[in-house]
Amino acid sequence: MDNALTVNWNGGDSQSMFTVQFLVRGPADAVSAFLSQQTLPASTGTAHFTGLLPATFGTPQPYPTGAVEVILVQEPISGPTQPFTAPGFNQGGRQTWTYTLDYRGLSNQ
Repeated sequence: MDNALTVNWNGGDSQSMFTVQFLVRGPADAVSAFLSQQTLPASTGTAHFTGLLPATFGTPQPYPTGAVEVILVQEPISGPTQPFTAPGFNQGGRQTWTYTLDYRGLSNQ
């Protein structure tokens, strides 16, 4: 069983990070059966999941089967943030950006 997955993207730069999550849900969308996550510079352009669970003892096992969701989150490594003030807040605030791409309805068989 080969459940390896490679996720590629373009448009990443050296000022942002990508977090790529691979989620397999059990029957009836119960509690997540498995979650693998990688965080890397956006400029890398790729994340590779081996399809095997790491094993402390014994042989690595394949990822479980089920409904799959792949989530990509891009956010700045640090800054820039935009300070702002709002009525009722005496310390002000900062805003930043985050892009989230959520691919649902996939399957791992």
